Amino acid sequence: MNAILNGAIWLIGPFILALALSFMLAILMKKMFYDYGSLYIFKYEMNANQYFGSLLTVNLLASAIAFVFIWLGFMTSHDKLLWFNIITSYITNTNLQHYINQQVPFIIQTFSLTFLQFVAPATGLATVVATIRGIFFKKLGNFYSDFLISLLILSLASFVSSLIELFLGVPLGYPFSRLTGYLPSPLAYYNSITLLGNNGGTYFAQGVAAASSMPNAAAAYFYIVLLYLFPFSVVSLFGFVSKDLQNSTAMFIVVGLFYFALMFLLLVSTPSALKQNIAPQMSTISALSLFYASIATNTGASVFPISALSPIQISTFLILMLSDSLPGTVGTGFISLLFIIIITIFFSSLMSGRMPKYLGFRLDTKDINTSVIGYIFHFALVLSAIPISLMYVKGFSFSVGYGFTQLLWEVVSAAVNNGSDYYGFLGNTISLNLITSALMVLGRYVPLYLALKLSESFSKKEPSYSMTDIRTNTPAFSLVLAFFIVVLVFISVLPLLALGPLSIR
Repeated sequence: MNAILNGAIWLIGPFILALALSFMLAILMKKMFYDYGSLYIFKYEMNANQYFGSLLTVNLLASAIAFVFIWLGFMTSHDKLLWFNIITSYITNTNLQHYINQQVPFIIQTFSLTFLQFVAPATGLATVVATIRGIFFKKLGNFYSDFLISLLILSLASFVSSLIELFLGVPLGYPFSRLTGYLPSPLAYYNSITLLGNNGGTYFAQGVAAASSMPNAAAAYFYIVLLYLFPFSVVSLFGFVSKDLQNSTAMFIVVGLFYFALMFLLLVSTPSALKQNIAPQMSTISALSLFYASIATNTGASVFPISALSPIQISTFLILMLSDSLPGTVGTGFISLLFIIIITIFFSSLMSGRMPKYLGFRLDTKDINTSVIGYIFHFALVLSAIPISLMYVKGFSFSVGYGFTQLLWEVVSAAVNNGSDYYGFLGNTISLNLITSALMVLGRYVPLYLALKLSESFSKKEPSYSMTDIRTNTPAFSLVLAFFIVVLVFISVLPLLALGPLSIR
């Protein structure tokens, strides 16, 4: 009975709580992004190219500001192009850390890394808001307005979550407290934006489960909710804007199906090595629930050593990363889900002899091509990066099994902007810094651009409904969608799993 209760508390509780809070946040987001036109400082309407160009401009400017602080204040970053990897890592919402956390001065943590951790999720949120606006309001809007509102929402959410963390025993950090043995750090606020924004960077080498960062199980529970909050709220926002919450419900059904199926697989394949590496304030089920939330939202916050996982668990998390939409990170997770929905509609229409239409919009060849490229792009990046890494990355063993698994995790994590990795500061080599930086930039900005182009295509069409249209707001479609995700992801990643984790003895 206690085991069942503990399972319900850690498996069902955070999921339901995050779902309920996401509805409230989605209502606020709908009002601020769509209802209150007076909030828009910049009224100029942009097309997809202009919106994306403005997005790149803001991100480049933020990167330049971060570069100044990192170059002047963190001398170690001058070696092996580490500064380039750090900037691309944080601006792409990845936070792949090829450095020792505590060596980074406080001024860098505050004015460079924390700063970029607001810019990155605000960029993703603004893009998905524009994508939804293009579908339902026939215009993309203005990036600068969407970006500023996104920053405001993220700042308010981080402030509230920081107060809750203080109540749970997480120190606010510099200058209000000093953590014995560590440099001063903006801990509670740093944790908040790291988890809320699905960034994943941690101040401590032990990850988010470090005693100072997570003093008790209540903090771990709260962190799971934070991880899901914004990805869920974007899905809820889609339902509110479409004036049909069943659209959101169908997506949540898919996320829930994978969540409970994969969590069951993770729990039944837990090795003794993992139990020995779990922080004392956590149980096995709570640690796996937190790490699942971290990987499913492509946050990548470390909870325990990845090497302690079983081959089945490693394979499960790799599949979860490459799905990129269960629920995925803030903004880009919904975008990946939108791509796979359109692919599912296309194939379902072919098999049933119907016209492929989504929300009444007829899907033309350009829409299908954009969606297919958008969804398989991360797979293409991974398959391209592995042979390049095998040729140019030196100093690591890439033999079949554990060695190849380390490389595979690093490449997948960078391509999908997850940020978790095996190597840590050992990955600070010129070749790995450059390869992962290229993967992070391409994996981040290409899908964002394709989503804007897809939305712009929808904005030029008029919806028309008929009785033969495939309904995408039903549980039946959710099952079909889940089937296509399984087919696409498993077929793409299975050969790599066979060379990697499934060959570990």
